[in-house]
Amino acid sequence: MRTSFALLQSVRVEGQSTHRTLLNLGRDFSIPKQDWPELAKQVTARLKGQARIPVQEEDEHLKNAVDDIVKRLLDQGFDINAKHPDGRDTILTDKVYNPDAKTVGGERLALQALELLGMEELLRELEFPENHIKLACALIVGRMLCPGSERRTHKWMAEASSILELLNLQEPSLSMLYRCSDRLHKHRHEIMNRLFGNTKRVLDFDETIVFYDLTNAFYHGREKGELLRRGRSKEKRSDCPLVTLALTLDASGFPRGVEILPGNASEPATLQKAIENLNGATPTIIMDAGIVRHEGAEGY
Repeated sequence: MRTSFALLQSVRVEGQSTHRTLLNLGRDFSIPKQDWPELAKQVTARLKGQARIPVQEEDEHLKNAVDDIVKRLLDQGFDINAKHPDGRDTILTDKVYNPDAKTVGGERLALQALELLGMEELLRELEFPENHIKLACALIVGRMLCPGSERRTHKWMAEASSILELLNLQEPSLSMLYRCSDRLHKHRHEIMNRLFGNTKRVLDFDETIVFYDLTNAFYHGREKGELLRRGRSKEKRSDCPLVTLALTLDASGFPRGVEILPGNASEPATLQKAIENLNGATPTIIMDAGIVRHEGAEGY
C-alpha cells in the first residue's frame, strides 16, 4: 500500500464541516506524527504574519519543513484570512473577544493564601457571623487585587471578578460590604497579629528587622472627619486637609501594623506606640533620618 501525505484545512460548507486539501506533501514527507501539531502551529503563525521567536535548541528539520510549506502555499496564492466558500468568515479563536469575561487566576491564588493562613477559622474565633466570613474573604481579596473603596469593590465583584462564584456567594448589597468592612476594622489588631504569626509559621522566618514610616494623603469633601488635620502634605496639597497612614513592615515585606492617624501626625510622636504594638517583640527598628534627628526620638 502506498501512502501519501497532504496538508488539510477544516472548513464549513453549507453548514457542514469538511476538509479541503491545501497542499500535497508527497510520499516522502518525513516529519514524525508527534510533531504535526507543532508543524501546523508554526505554519499558521507564519501565514498570519506573526514574528517567529528563535529558540536555542531548534529542530532544523522541522524548521525547513515549515519554510517549504509556507513558501509553496504563498506561491499558489493561499490567503489564510480569505472567506470560506459559503461566505462565512473564519472564526479565529485567538481573536475572539468576550465582553463578559471575568478574572479568576488572582482570586484563586489569593483565596488559597487566605486558606493557608487560616483566615476563616480566625474570623470564626472573632465571632463573625457565618454570612460575613466568606464575604470578608471576598472583601480582602478585592483589596488585594483591586484596591479601592467599598463602592469600587462592589463594582469589581459584580462586573469584573469571579470571586463570588468561587466562594458560592450571592451578590451582596453595598451596605453589607460597609458593615463587613467595619467589623474587619474593629478587629484589625487581632487579625494582623494572627496572620503575621501564621505567616512566620508557614514560611519559617525570624522577626529581626522592622521598618516604620508614615505617609499622608489629601482629602476632598466635607471637613468633619475626626482625623482630618492641616499639616505638611507630601503631595504638596496645602489646600486640603490630610489623613496619615502609619505602616510597620518586617524585613520580608509583611505588615506588622497599620494605623490611620490624624493628618498632622509625625514619626517621632507615633514611633513609641508602633513599638508597643509589636506585642513584646524586640526587633531592630529601621526608620528614616527624620525620626532619628528628632530629639524626642532619643532612646528608641
